[in-house]
Amino acid sequence: MERGKLNFMLNEVKLFLNFNDRDLVRLKRIHPTIKPLIPQIVGFVIKRIGANPKLVSVIENYPIPVEAARTVFENWLDQIFTSKYDADFARRTYEIAVAHEKAGINPKYVTMAMGTFILAIDFIVSKMVGQKDTLYAFSLSIKKAMLLNLTLMTQSYEEIKRDRIIQSLEHV
Repeated sequence: MERGKLNFMLNEVKLFLNFNDRDLVRLKRIHPTIKPLIPQIVGFVIKRIGANPKLVSVIENYPIPVEAARTVFENWLDQIFTSKYDADFARRTYEIAVAHEKAGINPKYVTMAMGTFILAIDFIVSKMVGQKDTLYAFSLSIKKAMLLNLTLMTQSYEEIKRDRIIQSLEHV
């Protein structure tokens, strides 16, 4: 997908979610607290994925071992807190969607996994000690970042399908 369209999609979602510089600051500030918990969060999500027989059958056909998937998830979750949410972020998200689509991973499983990540992180933040207003602001910024990621991912799936249809029509 061309860079201009990716940037448009990113900016549209950021505007809708009111994702701004304050969110970036909060994400970076809470990152040192969340970082040591990332393996635990990813383990929880992988456990939930393993509890879904249909998703397990899809993953078994995907040529990546569980430990490699764990590392991919951990790196992805880490970048939720460290990303600049710029054009490079939008491009990486699109490339992940392309890889998912090629592997036959249905977008609903991405949505379920993302929802599980959101719930796990929200639970962790809810157990932190601090001013409720501050914790709420951190939690809100995290949710905005996750929803931004999910929305771009979902839109990328749609763009991939559209591009495939256009390419098939060019051969008619």
